[in-house]
Amino acid sequence: IIFPVNDSFCSFVAGGWGGSVVGLSSVDDIYAAENETGTYASFEEKKWYKFRLRVSEHAITSWIDGKDYVNLKTKGRKLSLHPAVEPAKPFGVACSATVAEVSDISIRLV
Repeated sequence: IIFPVNDSFCSFVAGGWGGSVVGLSSVDDIYAAENETGTYASFEEKKWYKFRLRVSEHAITSWIDGKDYVNLKTKGRKLSLHPAVEPAKPFGVACSATVAEVSDISIRLV
């Protein structure tokens, strides 16, 4: 999921780098597989997952099926995108070497 954060952009990665990396790319010029938000999860083929992403002025939080995956305080951090997903700005969904479906996208201001 590619999204704006203040004056920059970032992406929430789910199933990246071989299928199991979850995290934000990029934080301080470090991609999700190697930064502090990076973790691992298993994803089954042909199974729907519910992703939730909350972006505020000072934090980014994400969940997959209700489980907390990212909770990053963004003050003083450099957020950026991998060049491969730049075309999806300002908001979008991108996939690489996989197939995905998207359903029921909701965006709301809080």
